[in-house]
Amino acid sequence: MILPQALATPRSPTLWSDKQLQTDISRYITRQAGALSPDVFASILDRTHPSRLPAVLWHASKRHCITGQTLAQHLGMAFAHCARPAELLPQQHWLTLFKRAGFTQDGQVAKPPATPARLWRAAHPQHARRMSWTPSLDTAHGYAAGDGHAPGAGRIYTTLAEPHHVLAINDRNLANPIEVEWVLDPRHLHITEETPA
Repeated sequence: MILPQALATPRSPTLWSDKQLQTDISRYITRQAGALSPDVFASILDRTHPSRLPAVLWHASKRHCITGQTLAQHLGMAFAHCARPAELLPQQHWLTLFKRAGFTQDGQVAKPPATPARLWRAAHPQHARRMSWTPSLDTAHGYAAGDGHAPGAGRIYTTLAEPHHVLAINDRNLANPIEVEWVLDPRHLHITEETPA
């Protein structure tokens, strides 16, 4: 299916498996698109496979096809729906996108937290300095053990995030209603391994 037909077709996850459509979306955003209205861009994203959302957002932002406000509406959701965001887009690209969007909570521009927050992250040592953190130690333990998240990460890390480190908070964007994700700029965080009690 080609892109114009897809935009006229009701939204459906079955469109995600249409390889021609996914190729057309990528080609259109990276080579042809001019300024896109928020509605048209949202329709394109609805038809984009979740693993391709980061690249589509990156190219649309880089080519100035979308405004910072439109980016802010979709960035948190795109990040939250990636199992491993840093494998789909380099971390520096994510940081650039979040800086352009400004602080958001569930896709809405908001004021960042006013005070430092203790956060945790389950990760293998080489992934300790990534962007996704949680305010729930129980959630971190679940990821470390692999409870519903295979395979388990094994170790838990902690940091005290200053307000300027916090790029976004995803709550309603997450599939699991009891989880909350804090997206951080990890470059200057003081990160330590959590020691078992």
